[in-house]
Amino acid sequence: KLELIVGQIHVSPTDVGWSYQHAVCLDKVAEKYPFVRILRAEDVPAGDYIRTAEAMIEQGAKIIIGDTLEYVSPAIELANSHPDIIIYNRVGTEPLPSNMGYFYADLYEAYYLDGLIAGAYTLGTGVNKIGFVAPHLISDVYRYVNAFHLGAREINPNVETKVIESGTWFDPPTERSIAQQLIQWGAVAIEHYQDSPAINQACQDYYEDTGNRVLCFSHASPYLEYGPDVVAAGHIEAWDVIYEKYIIYALANQTLHEDFWGYIGNGVVVFGADYNVMINPNIIDMLEEVTVSDPVLGEVSVYDLIMYRLSQFKDPRVTFHILSLIHI
Repeated sequence: KLELIVGQIHVSPTDVGWSYQHAVCLDKVAEKYPFVRILRAEDVPAGDYIRTAEAMIEQGAKIIIGDTLEYVSPAIELANSHPDIIIYNRVGTEPLPSNMGYFYADLYEAYYLDGLIAGAYTLGTGVNKIGFVAPHLISDVYRYVNAFHLGAREINPNVETKVIESGTWFDPPTERSIAQQLIQWGAVAIEHYQDSPAINQACQDYYEDTGNRVLCFSHASPYLEYGPDVVAAGHIEAWDVIYEKYIIYALANQTLHEDFWGYIGNGVVVFGADYNVMINPNIIDMLEEVTVSDPVLGEVSVYDLIMYRLSQFKDPRVTFHILSLIHI
């Protein structure tokens, strides 16, 4: 009987957020290929990665998948000590052993689109303040902060973006506290790169308490249910696109030995607040009313500009790179 055992190691709990989405997507692949059996460990610190992976290998795992940057060094150590095991991990910068591959979803396109929404909302409210909750100020987070900021500035050149570093990937009380700080500062839209929906819940609670809407966005997983009145858009990560390839390669005793990057164009990044809700209906009228002068499109509504940019991102013939780094 054919059986392929996959060990999946998560940096945070799998009930919500980043690790949840990785788990859901691998489960989706296992439903398609019933011979796949998953061993799963969640909330695993980097120091426990090798011990956890070794236990999975002892149970027959032929593939080990890790979902955080902190696992890169121990994953490479594991790959070197187990050349017969296939190792995949969230992308890093260290050279890869032949039995290992990197994966990542580059989200700057989605953060830019969120920025267009935030910029339009600042014009509607008359408040030029938006915020970003950053887990760690590393290169990719800087890129997403800048994408969000540049998108907002495209609509409202007077936007001010305040960035607060949480110092953690997953800590709902800390994330909520920072969201409340940004709300008190006066932010009318808050973006983030955190692993939980705590920021979205804080914005929803604020709306229910005061009637004032502070927009927020889904990250990695659909968060609309946590903020039905305030989650404007965001992105969802479809890891099953790459996980299915890993299964197919493993059946041929091969490793997808590469740095795989997902974008909107290859289907790994899905722009939207939820699976079937791209933009929250309660802000669409606002986006249609606010217009901007675009050098190519002329006078265009922000809603139509978002749809146009999205079509560009989905077209493989079009390259779209944000080159400027804005100091904020």
